[in-house]
Amino acid sequence: MDTNEYLDMFLEESDEHIQVMSDEMLKFEQNPKNIDIVAVMFRSAHTLKGMAGTMGFESTQKLTHTIENMMDDIRNEIIEPNEQTIDFMFKGIERLELLINEIREYGSEKSGIEDLINAEKTTAKSVEKQEQLIVIDDMEKGMILDAKEQGNNVFAVDFQLREDCLLKTIRINMFFKELNNSGEVLSLKQSEEEWETEDFNGHINLIFATTSTKEEIEGLVNKLSEVEFIKANAWEDSESPVSEEEQQSPVEAAVSKEQKEPIHKPTDDNDKSPEPKPADTSKEPQNTDTHRKQTASIRVNLEKIDSLMGLFEEFIVEKGRLQNIGDRLKDKELLESLERIVRTSTEMQTSLLSMRMIPLDTIFNRFPRMVRNTSKDLGKNINFVIEGAETELDRTVVEELGDPLVHLLRNSLDHGVEMPEVRKERGKSEQGTILLRAYHKGNEAIIEIKDDGNGINVQKIKDKIIKQNVITEKEANLLANDEIIQYIFSSGLSTADQITNLSGRGVGLDVVKTKIESLGGSVKVTTEVGVGTTFIIVLPLTLSIIQSLLVRQGEQTFAVPLANVLETIFVEDEQIRTIMEQPVLYYRNEILTTHKYSELFAKTHTDNNKYYALIIQNAFQKYALLVNEIIGQQEIVLKPLQGYAKDLQGVTGATVLGDGSVAFVLDINFFQK
Repeated sequence: MDTNEYLDMFLEESDEHIQVMSDEMLKFEQNPKNIDIVAVMFRSAHTLKGMAGTMGFESTQKLTHTIENMMDDIRNEIIEPNEQTIDFMFKGIERLELLINEIREYGSEKSGIEDLINAEKTTAKSVEKQEQLIVIDDMEKGMILDAKEQGNNVFAVDFQLREDCLLKTIRINMFFKELNNSGEVLSLKQSEEEWETEDFNGHINLIFATTSTKEEIEGLVNKLSEVEFIKANAWEDSESPVSEEEQQSPVEAAVSKEQKEPIHKPTDDNDKSPEPKPADTSKEPQNTDTHRKQTASIRVNLEKIDSLMGLFEEFIVEKGRLQNIGDRLKDKELLESLERIVRTSTEMQTSLLSMRMIPLDTIFNRFPRMVRNTSKDLGKNINFVIEGAETELDRTVVEELGDPLVHLLRNSLDHGVEMPEVRKERGKSEQGTILLRAYHKGNEAIIEIKDDGNGINVQKIKDKIIKQNVITEKEANLLANDEIIQYIFSSGLSTADQITNLSGRGVGLDVVKTKIESLGGSVKVTTEVGVGTTFIIVLPLTLSIIQSLLVRQGEQTFAVPLANVLETIFVEDEQIRTIMEQPVLYYRNEILTTHKYSELFAKTHTDNNKYYALIIQNAFQKYALLVNEIIGQQEIVLKPLQGYAKDLQGVTGATVLGDGSVAFVLDINFFQK
């Protein structure tokens, strides 16, 4: 049958299960004795294997089955988790992720899995493994149930003699003598004839009923000679099996249902349906909270949300036009109706924007495994900390953040944190720390990547930018250290002494800056030599609909994001002072750098000596922007610039006003650049 209609569901659920496996593997690496973590991974792997088989993706199914087997062996203490097995499972999870992405992009699996399948055979180092399942018949099953009803503990016991044991039969008989003193053997896999064969490996599986504890049974290893180990695990019978439907994932259940149900159900007029019986409400649950919770959220195709958002953006434009008409006609009823429309549209906007907002953990969750693998390749010991992953941003912004954050994290790993021996010599902990933190500040989201490593050598940056003719030596000498450090984002600039597969070619940080600015944000770096470096990214919460302050400069109208306007004041030319060739304004006991909007576009220049000063606050500074006229506040739809206008400096986009004219939207970070 055609399973393509379930492909989106399969991909979405596969991403979730792979993320669970990745997250739990990171926990398990830190705490390999915690078998509960393996159980969580095993469930996700088992579900993913079933879904892949149902959808016909054989490579994904086989690889997941291989990983699942290793998890099962670890869970049942057949093999000991070590660096080799953990590395194998990380590689397996990465390959699964690659296969799923290939299915998403090409509709089929492209990468091979034979290398991992073969690697698994040599990775698991354990006692020679026999078939571990003990098949029991109905009589034995009844004996197990009787033993449990009588209050006994029932264990599946693994017994292994040492390889150099000479008198195997005698040692096994002594083991059974000890067991019989404290309980009863209910089922035994190996027969006595097997014990006496020359090639018997000394391994026995049995089911044992006793009043003793797990520790007491395993403690027999200290009373017997030439025994490698004795392991006892509580026997889990299958008297109350989970139904096949309950074991299935939504993907498997949907496909299974379609296969079982005919498209047209045959009917027979002669068939008499039994009369419906009155509902027995005595057995119905009185509390339906569970059912209400199950329907509290639904999955909606993103295209539908984007389509709805597009319609609302058109509504905002038309609303602006209606407001212009209302202001012109001065009709009381029309103005009252418009006020209600404005209030309703504001509530609609809040709801729609919240639907587009997603937490940053959707991309943050990718990074722990990347940091783990990269630090291992570099030979560094890294403590990677994530804070504020629940911080929400517009989906469009979040989807574009992955690559910039990878660049910054790799920069911290390669350039920032020192090698363990170097850190030890400097009196630091051998383990370096990288912090990825996100939080809201006003109408913006702040993302910080902080390390406790080398810090940035300012003189090295200065020498590089002079050597590469980015600025002259005279200009460089006039700059403060904080200003020089920002040149690290210049194209082609690298402070690495040698080129590696991670860095050194002078690309990366300039790409980061370009991408962040294309999202309407900004990036800055602070550093202290020997203490560490912090990259700070500032981003708008949304890229679609914003409140703005419309201003006029000459004949051109501009929109300024209202969230960044602290205050507007009227100033005259004589109030503007000059310090070190920079115009400044004395404002509330502060000296603010002052800019004229005419600096952006030559054609907007006027000879006015009276201005309105907009006091602008962004994440990094406060400054005054001088304009000729303030029009008023308006909700606008921000559209990206296209074609020849996309490289226009000083603006982040454009909007269509109510009268049909186009207004540019100010980039509040332009003057800081």
